[in-house]
Amino acid sequence: MLDRRVQIVKALTDNDELSVADMAKMFKVSQVTIRNDLKVLQNDGLIRRRHGGAVPMSDESIANRLNINYG
Repeated sequence: MLDRRVQIVKALTDNDELSVADMAKMFKVSQVTIRNDLKVLQNDGLIRRRHGGAVPMSDESIANRLNINYG
């Protein structure tokens, strides 16, 4: 589950925005599962939910929260 959430954040960072339906197909899980993942990721400050999908927070914000050093 945790691995899927990391992959969701990476996919959103690469695509700027994805729908719940697209993510469900991409990760071969139900839309309910994706919505639950998005809720957790939003509560962690990693993504921002939108109607029917989600968008990433800024790269710097994500890096700080995931303790990633880009340089």
